[in-house]
Amino acid sequence: MIDSELRAKYFFISGKTALNFSNYLKGHEMLSNAQRIYENIGNDIWKLNCCMLLGRVAYKLQNYSEAESILRNVMNQFHVIDHKLGAAQCLQELGKMAYMVKNYSEAEISYREAIKQFQVIDNKLGAAQCLQGLGSIADRLQNYSEAEASFREAMKQFQAIDDKLGAAQCVQGLGNVAYMLKNYSEADAFFREAINQFHTIDNKLGVAQCVQGLGYNAYDLKNYSEADASFKEAMTQFQAIDNKLGAAQCVQGLGNVAYMLKNYSEAETTLREAMSQFHAIDNKLGAAQCVQYLGDVAYKLKNYVEAEASFREAMKQFQTIDNKIGAAQCLTHLGDIAYMLNNDSEAKATIRKGMKEFYASDCKLGAAQCLQRVGAIAYHLCKYSDAEQRVAEAMKRFDSIDSNNDKLEAARSLFSLGKIAYEVHNHADAKEYWITAQEIFQESGAIDDVQICIENLALLVEH
Repeated sequence: MIDSELRAKYFFISGKTALNFSNYLKGHEMLSNAQRIYENIGNDIWKLNCCMLLGRVAYKLQNYSEAESILRNVMNQFHVIDHKLGAAQCLQELGKMAYMVKNYSEAEISYREAIKQFQVIDNKLGAAQCLQGLGSIADRLQNYSEAEASFREAMKQFQAIDDKLGAAQCVQGLGNVAYMLKNYSEADAFFREAINQFHTIDNKLGVAQCVQGLGYNAYDLKNYSEADASFKEAMTQFQAIDNKLGAAQCVQGLGNVAYMLKNYSEAETTLREAMSQFHAIDNKLGAAQCVQYLGDVAYKLKNYVEAEASFREAMKQFQTIDNKIGAAQCLTHLGDIAYMLNNDSEAKATIRKGMKEFYASDCKLGAAQCLQRVGAIAYHLCKYSDAEQRVAEAMKRFDSIDSNNDKLEAARSLFSLGKIAYEVHNHADAKEYWITAQEIFQESGAIDDVQICIENLALLVEH
């Protein structure tokens, strides 16, 4: 009996460790072994603990219906034997699964109910973890003030019970929130603090994720050499712990950096490698994004036939995983291609369709960008009054998007208004629009856009 319990404990710990390193197949094997032994020796609680973790394996491998069936069955069995901790943990796992499949309302309900159950048995760790989960949900729903409040409260609760891992993850979450709010200096500080805390407890995954976060931060700030270095460092760290998803995301990031540096052949090679890695782990979102970015590369090289094929393929893949925003982005790119090929009516119809998709997904930024594109088409057709109306409306919408306000997009709208004013010989307004746009571009480090403003202002001097 003792020998069997020791073997079962070994398999359980090995399986749980494998899950922590995202090695789900090994985790399944080890936990299944532990489950069989516990069942043979009649240890129902630990058998159910193994089943609960096997439910986690199932949803991590995207077998969601199987995972839900396992977890609800295990939860019911915990209720039968009045094991409150196990029942609460199953509810927590159901919350995690709902979060993964983007059923955020269901995830929130599960987490809040789990918090209540953890509090009844005074399990502070479980309650803090669920509160952290609520922060992640708020983050995904762009409720950033709520997300920040949840992460800060969860961090305090983790610190109160000396749970360094949970506290570090909350600091990382605060970094993610700051990044999404484009508070880049604050995000940088949070990520670096989280890295220090993860180093203290030798949590290599947390360190790698935060270094990756620094890469995204630098990328948005157009510090491409720093972004490149961060993505390479994070990739090496992910590879060291066999985290294939993180490594593939970093390869994708390196492809995006190469694209921004106009190293298009390198960008294409890198993105194809990232796509291959995403396919290998059956990560459909990452693979679809890479196809979309390959379309961007072809578009920049004016290979419109290839670009169109990529965007159509990416759109199909996004639709397969019900990613409406990704599909809408591909639609608008197809509209851009039609516009470049002088198919103005097709371009307008396609972009309007994309705009509807953005509205349906409550993506205000995407919808405003579509309106901006419609204005560009009207300008191309010399319908200057209509163009002015569309672009001005787009600019208002950019300004009204609080957390996701993109100053560059607003500046581009100003630049377009300047072009319209110039065409109708309103040179005073054109000058004002272009000077204001130039100032915003300079603030944002958009050097190419600054140069275009300078060139257009020179036209006014000639006149």
